[in-house]
Amino acid sequence: MLFRSGEKMKTVITLTEKEVSTLRKDLVDRDVNVHDKEKVIFDLKKTNNELEKFKYVLDYKVKELKKMIEPKEREIVYLKQQNVDVSATALIYPCPIQIQCFYP
Repeated sequence: MLFRSGEKMKTVITLTEKEVSTLRKDLVDRDVNVHDKEKVIFDLKKTNNELEKFKYVLDYKVKELKKMIEPKEREIVYLKQQNVDVSATALIYPCPIQIQCFYP
């Protein structure tokens, strides 16, 4: 009976050692997985930082371009208003001289 008990203990020890070995392997695999994910996170943060810098530069350029366009837009509005005024004046006071075009 003592002999069987010793064999059972050896079997239990062997199974436990296999289970510990499997758990250690799983732990190593998880550590590798965590390391890989941390690397991906680091790379994504780096890319995000670069994109934020790029966005800042582009925002600045857009503001500068808008500043350049603004005077042109005011001039366009002014010229359109002048055109409307001239057209209205022409309707009120038509030109007495008729211009005829002669084409060869």
